[in-house]
Amino acid sequence: MGPPSIDYAKKRRRGCLGCLAHMVWFLIGGLIVGCIFYVGMAHVFYPWAFNFSGHTHWLPIWQGVAHAHTDKGDYTLTLYLEPTRGGRTYNFPTVKGTGLLCTPRGDRFKLFIYGGMSEKADADSNGKTMWIRYYRHPFFGGITGDYEQPPRLELRGSWQNPDLVMDDGGSLAAAFLADGSVSPRPHKWYHSDAKIKVPVVFHEVSAFQLWDDKCQAK
Repeated sequence: MGPPSIDYAKKRRRGCLGCLAHMVWFLIGGLIVGCIFYVGMAHVFYPWAFNFSGHTHWLPIWQGVAHAHTDKGDYTLTLYLEPTRGGRTYNFPTVKGTGLLCTPRGDRFKLFIYGGMSEKADADSNGKTMWIRYYRHPFFGGITGDYEQPPRLELRGSWQNPDLVMDDGGSLAAAFLADGSVSPRPHKWYHSDAKIKVPVVFHEVSAFQLWDDKCQAK
């Protein structure tokens, strides 16, 4: 009897599938290792980011929703926060993220967020002061130098677990004109002496709840 025949085409197909499977598992493993490394380093440098709202989070992120009631109508704001490197001078806790601003007349703005605390937080943020800035960052802002465009808001307050209790310092009134359109050049952001400060209280929500249509949930 002669040597057994070999189906080389079938062997090549199995080899390709095997390489693809190895690549997929390699990518999954790398992603898991990367996530573990990120969370571990965040525990070292940003321990406060795991304890927003007074309870421990698996990841250093926080999501919240607030409804601001004004004489022009109700605004809805969402925020997604994660830690970022603080300033060189004091190195206070600093956050960045994204948010959604929904206006009384139905306009929706996807905005960037930058903010932080004015004091050290260690592993507990309860009672610590907090400020948050909402702004629109155009795609070519890095080229034109126009990094922040309207609508722009600034909120200030403190963590009062489980909520983030803030006010707008008059920035909502400054950000929009009488007809509800965006003011092209708001004359102020946050003013501590503003005659009317709108309360803005963020309640924690899950990541799945954050992606719901919050503009309809008044």
